[in-house]
Amino acid sequence: VLRCSRCSTRFVFHFEEKKLICNSCGLKKDLITICPECSAHYIRYMGIGIEKVISQLALIFPALKICRLDKEHQTVPNDFQILVATEMLFHQEQIIEAEIIALLDIDSMMQIVNFMANEKLYALLYRCRNRAKEAIVLQTRMAAQYQRKEFTHFDLHKLFQAELKDRKALQLPPFRHLGSLNVRGKNQERAKNAITSLYEKLKDKDKKIQIFEPMENIPLKLRGSFRYQILLKAKNPLALSNFLRKHLKKIKP
Repeated sequence: VLRCSRCSTRFVFHFEEKKLICNSCGLKKDLITICPECSAHYIRYMGIGIEKVISQLALIFPALKICRLDKEHQTVPNDFQILVATEMLFHQEQIIEAEIIALLDIDSMMQIVNFMANEKLYALLYRCRNRAKEAIVLQTRMAAQYQRKEFTHFDLHKLFQAELKDRKALQLPPFRHLGSLNVRGKNQERAKNAITSLYEKLKDKDKKIQIFEPMENIPLKLRGSFRYQILLKAKNPLALSNFLRKHLKKIKP
């Protein structure tokens, strides 16, 4: 897998530009014909992006007008018959509706390391429901997850209560407040040592503040800098703020 030299993320093949582009920092690279690791001449492009979806739809529906809506293509003609769009769809002044809306690879939203992933999923489904005149189709490997009554009837109250129950069990917002300390540097070893040293100085300062061991950010490397973080959890947001203000000013960068 070819990765960006400035980030620890994979390059994405943009067919229209015929370039490999890093979606984290925007670095562009010419297409390669020889593998830099093993010198093999066979290069395979994998995954499903908006261009791949459009090409497959064009094979199935060659007579229909297929349009695209994303950061690179923000104008939608009124006579489109199939629209392939990212979440840019919801940032248009024009309210675009459709008979049927299909959400592809919706499971990827649940793979994000973010306690708000479910909340964002519900918001997306709610927006799509308001735009779809007939039906919403979901592409998923977890069909049982979306066959629950609160999903099929889109009962926001029950979804909200279920989410609150999970967050309370895990002591996540709004039942606890989170903070994050981040360290980044061009030298990975120095950045790692700095975050470890910071953790050792803070970990036993206040029993009311829960401090987690240092971890890598996602992605670890971004625009040439290695990134690490410490998560903090407290019941009182003011106590967390005062704790950080008090102890961080004593620490030399």
